[in-house]
Amino acid sequence: MSALNAIEQGSCKQAHFDLIGDDWDIKKQIQITLKSLNITSELNAYCDTLSGGQLVLLKLYKLFESEAKILLLDEPSNHFDAEGRNWLVQKIKFRWSDTFSKSRQQVVDAFKQSLSAFKSGLAVF
Repeated sequence: MSALNAIEQGSCKQAHFDLIGDDWDIKKQIQITLKSLNITSELNAYCDTLSGGQLVLLKLYKLFESEAKILLLDEPSNHFDAEGRNWLVQKIKFRWSDTFSKSRQQVVDAFKQSLSAFKSGLAVF
C-alpha cells in the first residue's frame, strides 16, 4: 500500500512500480476481502485495533489463501462468535482436507468429515 500511495503522490521510483506489479486495484481488493470477513476497519488501521476474533480471522484467512498443503491449528475458534466459527467450518469444508485441529466440537466435526477420506490413521480428538 505504501508503494501505491507513493506513486499516487507523484513518485516515479521503479521500486514502487515493481512492488505494485499488476495490482493497481490492490486497495479495492483489500476492501472486498475485509468486507467479506466483516472487518470494518480502515485500510490504514493497525492490527492492534482489531478485536481478538477479527485478528484471528485475518490470520486464518491468510493461511487459507496460502499454498500450504497441511495446517495444524490449535483451537482456531477460541476468539470467534458463532458467525466466525461458521466461517471457519465452511473454509475447512471447502478448501482443506489435510487439517488437524484441537477446537470446539462444531469445528472438530467439520474436520472429521474432511478426514474421513484420509486413510493414514489420523485421529481427531
